[in-house]
Amino acid sequence: MAKKLLVGFFTDVEGNLRHFERYLDISKVLRRRPGPVVAEGRKWQGAEWEDELEMQGDNTVFVFGGDVCDRGEGDIRIAKRLTSLKRRFPHRVFLLLGNRDLNKLRFAAELAATEMESVHLTNLPHPFWVTDPSFIPYPSFLSSRNLPAPSALSRLQWMLTQTMGCPDTFEMRRRELH
Repeated sequence: MAKKLLVGFFTDVEGNLRHFERYLDISKVLRRRPGPVVAEGRKWQGAEWEDELEMQGDNTVFVFGGDVCDRGEGDIRIAKRLTSLKRRFPHRVFLLLGNRDLNKLRFAAELAATEMESVHLTNLPHPFWVTDPSFIPYPSFLSSRNLPAPSALSRLQWMLTQTMGCPDTFEMRRRELH
């Protein structure tokens, strides 16, 4: 008799490491396998161990429904754990992309060298999807933060803050990488 398939589903973690850890605590599909915390030779700040994920049995499947990043301090750590799991269990782990993941595709186009020319940067149109009355145009954003001439870095900060609904993401990634 064939074993019953057990499917785990989790979505919209948005970088919230505690939320992700709570899911792992109750999951019947995934489990932690302790391992040393190493990220390019550095330990993750404030942690001594990072758990590598593994499947609990040969009859399990895991589906991540998207939105891995933006609102918490664990974007990179969660993404690395999920992609490592996918590499090791390619036919049993399915990683879907959500709107918060897909909107990062804008970076390649909007931060390209040709888009960083000053003529483009001073005339950036107001994104049609942003309806917040507190929206700050890019030139005003630069002056409000005492930032020098336009750059890919300042434009990234502006995009995250003003057009992607994640004003704390840049600083959280900086801290996570440090």
